[in-house]
Amino acid sequence: MEGKSHLSPVSASNERKVLKLIEEVSTRALKRFSTTYEEDSEILKDEKRAPRYSWYRNAILARSGEKSTFIAYQNLAKIMIPLLQCGSVMKLKSHPEYKK
Repeated sequence: MEGKSHLSPVSASNERKVLKLIEEVSTRALKRFSTTYEEDSEILKDEKRAPRYSWYRNAILARSGEKSTFIAYQNLAKIMIPLLQCGSVMKLKSHPEYKK
């Protein structure tokens, strides 16, 4: 392993399974919050409700940061799982989610 900065994927199938698990865990985690990411964003826009530098605002910022991470993982899985199912470079390049 000396000199390598990464490990190669085991297989496309394995990568899809891992991404599906990440997506499922992220979805479960988001359901445990009492508010949505969008609701947190609305709270943060209202400085009367969440005054600058207040502990409440900082808590909402931290919570929305966690949610944005889970949402990013969901989006990653949503895009990558279909791409990993393409099976060939030609199919991959013709997939609507493929971007150069």
